[in-house]
Amino acid sequence: MTISELLNTKMYRNNQSFLARELGVNRNTFRKYMNDATGEFHFIKEYSGGKIELYTNQSNKIAQEISA
Repeated sequence: MTISELLNTKMYRNNQSFLARELGVNRNTFRKYMNDATGEFHFIKEYSGGKIELYTNQSNKIAQEISA
């Protein structure tokens, strides 16, 4: 699951601040990954009980910037 997919759910209703708090990250960090709709640089894991956590893959982003 990605940030853009989660934002479009009924629970979050495009509320970036609320979702950033739920993920436990700063809103600027959240916005950094918001446009990554394919989930190339991040993904969100859902745990039982409704807890969600953001995982990022900075190595993919760095490799892409070096090759460009």
